[in-house]
Amino acid sequence: MEKKLRILLVEPDYRRNSRSIRERIKKDNSSKRRSDESLWYPPLGLMKLSTFHNMRGDEVHFFYGCIPERDLFNISDSWDRIYITTLFTFQWGKTIETINYYKNLVCGDTSKIFVGGIMASLLPDKLYEATGIYPIKGVIRSPEQIDLPGTENIDLLPLDYDDDVVDNNLYAINDTYYAYTTRGCENACPWCGVPIIEPGGVYYIDIKDMIESMRIKYGDKPKLKLMDNNVLASPDLEKIVEDLVKLGYGRHMATNIDPPSERVIDFNQGLDSSFLTEENMKLLAELNVKPMRIAFDRIGEKGEYLRALRLAKKYGVRVFSNYKY
Repeated sequence: MEKKLRILLVEPDYRRNSRSIRERIKKDNSSKRRSDESLWYPPLGLMKLSTFHNMRGDEVHFFYGCIPERDLFNISDSWDRIYITTLFTFQWGKTIETINYYKNLVCGDTSKIFVGGIMASLLPDKLYEATGIYPIKGVIRSPEQIDLPGTENIDLLPLDYDDDVVDNNLYAINDTYYAYTTRGCENACPWCGVPIIEPGGVYYIDIKDMIESMRIKYGDKPKLKLMDNNVLASPDLEKIVEDLVKLGYGRHMATNIDPPSERVIDFNQGLDSSFLTEENMKLLAELNVKPMRIAFDRIGEKGEYLRALRLAKKYGVRVFSNYKY
């Protein structure tokens, strides 16, 4: 019989004002539900790893930042594996500090620590120099990448929304599910990290079973954030839209809860205006996309961006959004 493992999932304490936010929430005893728009995006990779290890029967814990020494014996300092996620490269200092903290917690046994995520994929050699741990690059699709047996595609597993994994007072998981219907991007822009983080194009991912299984377990959440980096480039866009309509994210569709809520799709990483054709916009018009985020990365693309805005408006889109830098 395979040994059951004790697993610790860690997100470094790198979010701005995170300490004061957590302290305020701790003091706030109200039962008022917080809007997901005011909360942090959850660590999706860790939530999939939690599902994977729970399927194995392992014991899974999650911690944000470094476990204080006073809490070590309450949580237990004996771990078989510690997974640490990374985000942006400008959060280097806090991330390296966290990795080295947990390395000391396992007496320097780096075989117990697995580091992945955006920063780890972009700067693997520098991370190794700073910690002695060579990270997992890119998307985790196979247990072999984390030195475990199995045939599951970890990237396609449902997210673990259980309260003891992620805190719904901190993370935007109260009304929102997250998924990818594609991976990668064919543009290969020289300034973009997507080809490194998501190597190899995956043009269609069937998310129907994943979303339905999460609805059964966690309830019918009205918002679906799709994290695709360039969904419009997919030759299977029509199939993706069909799946989303089947899942109830078409125009004028609502949840099955009482009272019902409007179902909303958010292509969260932005839609590439150069791929927004009349044909593609007809497809998107079948969905309740709100807001519609059209990528505007370079000022030279202004004309293309405005063309896409007008086309979307023609098909009834009224709510738009852009990221500010």
